[in-house]
Amino acid sequence: MYIKQWFSELPFITKGLFFIYLITGIIATYWPSYDIDVYFRNSTSIYTRLISYLYFGDILSVSYWYELVLFVIYSKSLEYEYINLNNQKKYFICLLFGIVMILFLSILKPLQTFLLSESFVFYIIFLYNNYKNPNGTTVFIPALFVDNRYMIILLIFVNAIFRSFYWTEYFIGITAGYIFMKLEQAKII
Repeated sequence: MYIKQWFSELPFITKGLFFIYLITGIIATYWPSYDIDVYFRNSTSIYTRLISYLYFGDILSVSYWYELVLFVIYSKSLEYEYINLNNQKKYFICLLFGIVMILFLSILKPLQTFLLSESFVFYIIFLYNNYKNPNGTTVFIPALFVDNRYMIILLIFVNAIFRSFYWTEYFIGITAGYIFMKLEQAKII
């Protein structure tokens, strides 16, 4: 009952992306994940980079569920911010801009990374915490309240517990979020 209610409260775009991430996680579970990781690392084509937006890893891994939960929570919150402004199309433009900007930044030689899904999640987290809700506070665990402006730093360190620390993935997502924030504030987007 609780899961049905939670799922019905998800906005349209977040619900669609949730299904896409869930399906790719299931596919990655039944396809040897080592081969997928090697494939993403060794391929530099634009097509492979675009597909890497959909790959969090094997559905049985802790890092997969951590990334999926972060994505759903922050995407839902950010989409509701745009719905409250009666501009859900702007959220789609926000996501599309993030995909293009992250793709562009990931091609640059010193910033090359092979998985863009994590950069995309940190793009959404940065936009919500530092742009749409900077004065809010998040309860991380019952005894730990974190100011939204510093939440992304905490999430980077928590994320490093679940997998290797890839600074470029975080940097690319945060940079793309910062660029979008400045362009939207200047009313260019």
